[in-house]
Amino acid sequence: MLKFRLVKVCLSGFAVACALAAQSPKYGVGRPPVQDEIRSLGVAIAPDGGGLPEGSGTVAAGREVYTAHCARCHGANAEGGIAAALTGGQGSLATAKPVKTVGSFWPYSTTVWDYVNRAMPFDRPGVLKAGEVYAVVAYVLNINGIIRNDEVMDARSLPKVKMPNRDGFVGDPRPDVGNGAGAGAQSPDDLARQFAGMWRLASNPQRLADGTTRESSNGIAYAFFDANAGHMCYLTMNPDRPLWKSETRPTPEEALSAIKGYGAYCATIEIHAKEGLMVRRYEINQTPNAVGKTTRRRYTFQGTNRLSLRVDDAELNPPVVESTYIWERVVK
Repeated sequence: MLKFRLVKVCLSGFAVACALAAQSPKYGVGRPPVQDEIRSLGVAIAPDGGGLPEGSGTVAAGREVYTAHCARCHGANAEGGIAAALTGGQGSLATAKPVKTVGSFWPYSTTVWDYVNRAMPFDRPGVLKAGEVYAVVAYVLNINGIIRNDEVMDARSLPKVKMPNRDGFVGDPRPDVGNGAGAGAQSPDDLARQFAGMWRLASNPQRLADGTTRESSNGIAYAFFDANAGHMCYLTMNPDRPLWKSETRPTPEEALSAIKGYGAYCATIEIHAKEGLMVRRYEINQTPNAVGKTTRRRYTFQGTNRLSLRVDDAELNPPVVESTYIWERVVK
């Protein structure tokens, strides 16, 4: 009897939950997010700065942003309050009482920007504009003695800042843990498992010579890596290609339009884990002149299902000065 009652209660609870789930769209709470909101929440800033937006900030401007939005939690001088201290602790990590702050512990300045942009201030995350984030990060770096008073932080200068604890981290060899560029502790097999599989292009942010950013139009794209991370293939298509009037006999103009709206290559690859570098040699390419040539990409994993590939500067065409392909693993 007890078993029957327990099953009955569980089934009743499940039925109630299903009923509530079915009714929830009728409550009229909230609204669907617009595409710009989705993009802003999904932006990924790589350690090398890939994905950083346009804008800039000075130390002086950052002091004002800090006073207005940060001091009430982190203290007037970033010494800590109801939230953690942001300064001090340098040289303490190997002691019995390590003090972990932005200045003593964080390995990348770009990670500071990403965290502030996503999560601060605590009670109003996302309220700061990109320029304000650059400014407050500049201020925090300055009070930690990492940058000078007159330095300006932007998408080009921030990644060049070397944090005091940059070399204090080691790679995690576990295959289920993301491996960042330069963390060469993984075995070749573990690293191959990270690459292996099918990836879909999520975005391709580009930074231009005038400091502005844009999202490149690449249509739909997939990349495939074999189990040994020794070969890869890439396919891309413009989903808005015009249809042929005849499915089997296109006109010359229709055939040319179809070719221009489609791209593909296959290549052998070499992964240089210590440098966070992928070197590709094309075996198949839609452009005949590219067959046999090599290209390079700087890679960074954000977890196990997100991969950033930064285009080598030698391949960029003006006005683009930085381009990063951000991929998401296809898991279903």
